Order: sequence, then C-alpha cells, then structure tokens
Amino acid sequence: MVKEERYIKNRFGKDNHFRVPTGYFDNFASTIIDKLPEQEHVIIHSRSRMQILRPILYSAACLCLAIFGITVYMSKTEPHTHDTMRNESVAHSNGYTYTAEDAIIDHAMMDNADMYACLMSE
Repeated sequence: MVKEERYIKNRFGKDNHFRVPTGYFDNFASTIIDKLPEQEHVIIHSRSRMQILRPILYSAACLCLAIFGITVYMSKTEPHTHDTMRNESVAHSNGYTYTAEDAIIDHAMMDNADMYACLMSE
C-alpha cells in the first residue's frame, strides 16, 4: 500500500485535482428537478394491522355472543330432569305410582321401619 501511495504522489503530486465550478451547487436541486420528466403522482394508502384485523375481531365477537345467547336460551327452555322427576310419577305394573319421594327414599335405602323411627323421634 505504501508503494502505491508513493507512486501516486510522484506522478500527480500533492495538489487536489478535483475542482467544482464556482456556483455549481447553488441551483443544483432546481436544475435536476427541471430535467426530470413529468410523471403522475401515485399515492399509495397503506392500512394498519388494526384496520385489517378489525372486521375479523368484530365477526369473532358476534359469533361468541350468538353462541352464548343460544346456550342461555336453550338452558331456559329445556325442562330440567329434577323438575320432571318431582312432578311426574311413573306407574309400575302393579298399579302403584312411583313418586319423587319414593326415589329419594330408595336412594337413601330406608325401609318402613326406618321411616317410622324417624317420624317417632321428631
């Protein structure tokens, strides 16, 4: 690298050979703009992420609201099994009607003696 620098200094000297004419950069920008061809300006509108996602979010919210509403409506209109057990009785083949109280007693495994004992203790 030192050899090359010495060669350049010997050949051209230390003077700066690059010169700009006087006043060249005074009107440089306006000169370049005048030389450009006329073009129609195109404005590109970019959409933000929120503008793109907003319709999707609204659709998802409406879907969730519809599912929630249908679930609440269906739970109000369906008869509950406990209510039907309390109000309805099932007839056995021997003519005896099986009521909700009988179902509770069967679940508690109480017989007549236990029921009489409970009633007498009160």
